[in-house]
Amino acid sequence: MNVSVLKGDFEVIYLIIGIISFVLGLWVFTGAVKGLLKVFSAIIGIAGIWLGISSFVSGLQGIVNEIIVGIVLIVLGFWGALTKSSS
Repeated sequence: MNVSVLKGDFEVIYLIIGIISFVLGLWVFTGAVKGLLKVFSAIIGIAGIWLGISSFVSGLQGIVNEIIVGIVLIVLGFWGALTKSSS
């Protein structure tokens, strides 16, 4: 069983994840709904895991940068999701 992945496919998926995260982040931080901050943080953490694993599996150019970004997203996402809200 062979799985082939095109580099362009992952670039599009990274772009979509980035746009969705940016829009959700703006909505959470500018809106009055602060309870969604933990949900957003968990989504960022999961996206970081997926980013790191998929970039490792696909063998993209600049893989080290993508793994570092994935690890940072994991740490920030789950740290934000697990800490108490100050509001």
